[in-house]
Amino acid sequence: MKKYIVSYMISIFLALSLLLGGATFYLFSRSYQNLQRQDMETQLSIVASTHITDFAAFAKSLSDAPLRVTFIAKNGTVLGDSYEDDEMEENHAQRPEILQAQSEGIGESVRRSATDGQTYRYLAKAYNDAVWVRIAAPQFGYENMQLSALIWIFLTCAGVLLLSLLTARLVARRLSQPVQALAQDVEQITAGDYQTVAGAHGLTELEPIAQNINQMKGTLLQHIYQLREQNTKINHILAAMNEGFVALDDERRITIINQRAKEYLGLASDVQPGDLIVRVVQDRRLLEALDQVWNRKESAFLDRRENGRDIRVFISSVDRGGIVLLLTDVTESKKMERMRSEFTANVSHELKTPLTSIRGFVETLLDGAVKDEVAAQQFLQIIMEETDRLSRLIQDTLELSRLESMASDVQLDLFDMREIVEEVEQITASAAKKA
Repeated sequence: MKKYIVSYMISIFLALSLLLGGATFYLFSRSYQNLQRQDMETQLSIVASTHITDFAAFAKSLSDAPLRVTFIAKNGTVLGDSYEDDEMEENHAQRPEILQAQSEGIGESVRRSATDGQTYRYLAKAYNDAVWVRIAAPQFGYENMQLSALIWIFLTCAGVLLLSLLTARLVARRLSQPVQALAQDVEQITAGDYQTVAGAHGLTELEPIAQNINQMKGTLLQHIYQLREQNTKINHILAAMNEGFVALDDERRITIINQRAKEYLGLASDVQPGDLIVRVVQDRRLLEALDQVWNRKESAFLDRRENGRDIRVFISSVDRGGIVLLLTDVTESKKMERMRSEFTANVSHELKTPLTSIRGFVETLLDGAVKDEVAAQQFLQIIMEETDRLSRLIQDTLELSRLESMASDVQLDLFDMREIVEEVEQITASAAKKA
């Protein structure tokens, strides 16, 4: 805290010093450049208004002048130069100041001379239709001024830095101790010591903060207790569920998973929230179904086998971005479906047998056996028995339906197998005689 205050105050003072020094440096440099340009424009106007017949001789007469004067033909040939250096042999048609003067009437550039390595400010304008006149001023005075200004700014910043360091240490010492004491109170509360009461420790400005911290501590305790109760309830519900439940976040990491889901998915017992579902589940069909739900934001389900059990997995997306899976053991349901299918086939066969027998005896009676009273009586008796058999089959079917719905208790009856065998023998004998 103390270091932060010292650094903060030093930064402020230093920034203000740099801002003030920079502004002073900019204004002074700008003023110097403007004065130099005005002086060069004046000199350029004087030279441009002078009647000159021999440009080389005129330029040579100005060799002792502080400004460099150059006369340049329109094709870029140097006609005369007060310095008479090697640069005269170069073509000046593409110099920046000449190009700007062609388009704007007067051209200016600041650049380093390739001959002597010094920086010059160039100013050029047309002398007449065939000649350009250019004036160059060396910038070493301006550069010396810049260096002096930078030294002044550096010394000023150093003084301000020293002063701000002393001031910041005094202020930091006054503020840091109470703040550090309050920080220790907050650390104890954060560590779980909710008996600690945050205080201002003699610094009046910290009293509202300490009060807010204590209020937040009370609110936090209340939320913690509520969350613990809710988590306990959720864990109890998930543990008591016969179904498996898995919740995934928007990164497909497991956020909730119960033990039943681990069993139904064949996962290891150490799988826990935070694991990526693609790393713990090896079922390709299940992962493809997750991709489908994720991309299309719709529900899906699939059936899978795990440890000899039939598991149905329902997958659905949630509004806040995520997926939930509900896994149900449908082994018994599928077993009941198979039994129901087999029972239906058996009932159909059992119903067909007495109906065929009744039809056969009715046809026999229609063929003339009705005239034989003894035979007719016997056939009608068999038809009656087959009708009773149909009635018993229907009653048994209804009884089985009630058993499936657990609507009644199982009732066991005794049967005389000899009577059943004699009945079957009688039916088959009659059919054999007809054949």
